[in-house]
Amino acid sequence: MGKALGVVAAGAVAVAAVACTQRLGDLTVASTKNIMISSFNPNSMRSTRAEGRDCKAMILMIPTGVPNIESAIDNALSRAGNANFMTDAVITSKFWTAIVYGQTCYLVTGNAWTLQVASSDTDRLRDLALERGGTGSEVRMELADGTTLTGAMLGFGRENLVVRPAGGGEVRVIDRAGVRDLQAVEQDQ
Repeated sequence: MGKALGVVAAGAVAVAAVACTQRLGDLTVASTKNIMISSFNPNSMRSTRAEGRDCKAMILMIPTGVPNIESAIDNALSRAGNANFMTDAVITSKFWTAIVYGQTCYLVTGNAWTLQVASSDTDRLRDLALERGGTGSEVRMELADGTTLTGAMLGFGRENLVVRPAGGGEVRVIDRAGVRDLQAVEQDQ
């Protein structure tokens, strides 16, 4: 009788402790951040292996919440030094319970990439102007040559910025070639 009771108890423990892992998918690129790839310098990218998770408890097999894949990705990016995005991301669902307590989780692993923003005057001035409201916003910035440009942003593109200097004067175009008068740019084209 004691032996049979031991077998039944062992069987009950085995049934009570259940776990399951399932691979949900592979993503080539994953991020929860809005990033403008064109404003990054690809030569200054660095990556590190990262893992993030979002878990919720279960008490008496009743979930206390639902895990979130976005939170798991955020956790991985944060643990990798506030990286910008992940490549080769693998999303896994994990579940375990021992009847009284358990957990359900989403786990994300992959290569987390941190990008350095390109340091051109155009990118810095455009970012500053966008922070302050876009076209028509007042901008003031020290340029790489040591001069200070102050004025209103008239427009911008992927490779240039058009600024009307404060106090009048020629409209300036800032691009990879530097700061030039609008007339000089029109003559080059």
